[in-house]
Amino acid sequence: MVGSGASKAKVRKQLGPTMEGAVFHRETAFAAFEAVRGATLIASFSEVCDSLLMWSHYTSSHKGICLEYQMDDFGMYVGGVGFARLDYADVRPVVTTVDALNYIGHQNFDGLPCFDSARARKTFDDSLLTKSSDWSYEKEWRLCSSGDELPGYRIIPGLKVSAIYIGANSSRDVEEKITAAFGSNLPIYKMMIDKREYKLVPRSL
Repeated sequence: MVGSGASKAKVRKQLGPTMEGAVFHRETAFAAFEAVRGATLIASFSEVCDSLLMWSHYTSSHKGICLEYQMDDFGMYVGGVGFARLDYADVRPVVTTVDALNYIGHQNFDGLPCFDSARARKTFDDSLLTKSSDWSYEKEWRLCSSGDELPGYRIIPGLKVSAIYIGANSSRDVEEKITAAFGSNLPIYKMMIDKREYKLVPRSL
């Protein structure tokens, strides 16, 4: 028997090739799983446009813009791309070797009865749609696409801009250029930092 306090080296020596084989298969499975996960393209969105933290972090201290999208015209999938809300948790999800193998098999051989689609979906959610509770203020949604597409920009059918919000510290030049280019087709707002409360207020331009 192998004691609970045995070192990895001692365990491997006692179990011999069986242990070495198990370690090899585990490492191979997770390497393949990480390769599939790493090839997934992700676009992040938020339910809110007035977060002081996000305007500070993602727009160079309120100098950028925020695009609002019309969400009523599509459901969970947009142009074949999965769309889902993130889960926030205090404990990291656990993905086992069996989970990794099942996910890889489901991705490559979808439809075969030996692969559990529900389990593969949970593995996907755990690994790509879960973040620490510290980030819950972002109220994030993600569009995820797995495949051989090269990284970069792509058009997603059905996802249309419905408004533009300009950062509170954006220059007058930025305001004028955006208004001239899109003002006749889209509502445009300038985010104003409230002087009494810690909040942002959109003002129509």
